[in-house]
Formats: sequence, C-alpha cells, structure tokens
Amino acid sequence: MKNTNLFLDYLVFIKKPSNERFNSMNIKSRIISFIFIFILTFIVVWIASFPYSILANLKIIPVVENLSYNKILDYKIRNDNNFNIYIFVHLFFSILFFIVMYILPITKYNFNRFIISISMILSVLILPFFDEKLSLISDNYIYHTLVYSSLTIASSVIFFYFFKSLLKRKLVNFEEKWNNNYNRIFYIYVILMTITTIFSYNINIQNVFSVILILLPSFVCNVSFGYTRIRIGIVESILLISLFNLIYFIPFLI
Repeated sequence: MKNTNLFLDYLVFIKKPSNERFNSMNIKSRIISFIFIFILTFIVVWIASFPYSILANLKIIPVVENLSYNKILDYKIRNDNNFNIYIFVHLFFSILFFIVMYILPITKYNFNRFIISISMILSVLILPFFDEKLSLISDNYIYHTLVYSSLTIASSVIFFYFFKSLLKRKLVNFEEKWNNNYNRIFYIYVILMTITTIFSYNINIQNVFSVILILLPSFVCNVSFGYTRIRIGIVESILLISLFNLIYFIPFLI
C-alpha cells in the first residue's frame, strides 16, 4: 500500500485493520517508523494502565495479585546467582511462542501457519491448569520453565497434526474468507493473545472487572505488535515485542 502519515494510518488501522504492507521502505524510513510506533505504544500503554491504577488505589475495585510477578520475585530472592539465566530462558520462550502464535500467521493467509498458531494458543491456554502439578517436579524455576516450554511445544505438535488432518479439506477456500473478514480475524487474534496472559493473575468472581482493566495495556501492545508486523516488517515487530518484554523485566534486573 502507499506510504502515508504513520499516525493517521495507525488510527485508520485500529478502526479497520487490513493486511496490506507499506510500499518498499528504505532502512531510514523503517527505523523512524519503528521508533515512532514504540513511543506511541509506550504512551498509549501508559494511559491504558490508568483506569485500573486509579480505581484500585481508590479501592473502588479489588487489587489483582500478579502471580507471575510474585513468582519471578521469589526466584530472584532465592536464586539470585542464576536469576539472569532464568530471565533469558523465560524471555526466549515467551517471545518465541508469541511469534509462532501471532506474528507469523497474522498477515496473509497460510494454512500451516494458521494451524500451528491455533495449536500453540490452545496449548498455552490448557497447560496452566497443570502448572501446580508441574511445579511439584522441581522448585528450580529454570528447570520448570524448560519442562513447561517443552510440553507446550510437544502438545502443540500433537494438536497441529490433529487439526491438520481434521481441517485440511474444510479450509480449502478459507483464504477468501480470511481476506474478506480480516478486520475481525485480526481482533480475534489480539483478544486471544491478550487472554493468554490472564493466567499471570489471581482471578476470582470478585475481581473479573479488575482483570479486564489490567489487561488493557496488553491489548494495546498486541494491536501495535500486529500493526508493526503487517505494515513495516517481521524484524521490527519482533524487536518491538522484545523491547516491551525487556521493559517488564527491568525492575527485576536493577
């Protein structure tokens, strides 16, 4: 598509996502575009965090316990010498799974990429229910992360071959539907990717609204990651994902 004002295009994209990429961009244009999207996303994520922070501080809504944050903090206290290794392992698999689930399939329709992404999303949503049993194997978080990640990959492979044999004929003409309904498909993916982070929090009936608010920044990030992947390129989108993941871990590394 024709290169245009990036901010206006971002707003148009939010209203109706399309899988068209900007016409050939030189390296300078891609760097400037990346920096702009990073700053814009950072600002919008910051604003999106206000509703939960304000309402929780005013005690209008209950505070939600961040289980993932507490687990990482606990590991740092108990195993400070190996903490940097744990962060690296955790980041590596988190970014890898996110690329497979979202960044690879979100552009033009491809049957294998679509099935792989659905298979891994399903695995990521199912395995947390077994996390407590997996944690009994070892209290070493690095080992636990490796086992958990390996099981995610293994179950994704099983789901992939199951869905591939089940849906190959049924999705023969799915490309046309993908293109005609891309705006809906994009936001379905964004919502699914946001939901995959829900297991990081202690959820109950009383704090459902709080959880919805606390997931808003993640939703914003996922929109920007998808926009960057589609409009600019896969390298920039992976770099953007990596930077925001790194920002999350900075408090633990200081």
